[in-house]
Amino acid sequence: MRIPPYLECLILLVWLPLGLLWLIFWQRLYIHRKLFLEILVVCFVGALPIELLSAYSGIWTWPASCCTNVRLFRIPPEEYLFILFVPTQMATLALLAWELSRRKS
Repeated sequence: MRIPPYLECLILLVWLPLGLLWLIFWQRLYIHRKLFLEILVVCFVGALPIELLSAYSGIWTWPASCCTNVRLFRIPPEEYLFILFVPTQMATLALLAWELSRRKS
């Protein structure tokens, strides 16, 4: 069974880099776990209505060739994973950049 392209992109561009960052800097990042949880909740709650509106109005579609054929409220699981993990990756990078800039000044 072939992995859908959307999921391949998430693995290569989000999960692998994010996993490496957390493996290397886990002590610096773990102390901010509450902040990461808050970011996840805000991003998911904020993005979900836009995703649903766009999916039901036909603005956004996901062809079967890019995603799994499973849909939850017309949205593929890969999109839910995107909503959760891309903000986590951005927050991780921003937090590490902030920490490193504080150390230099």
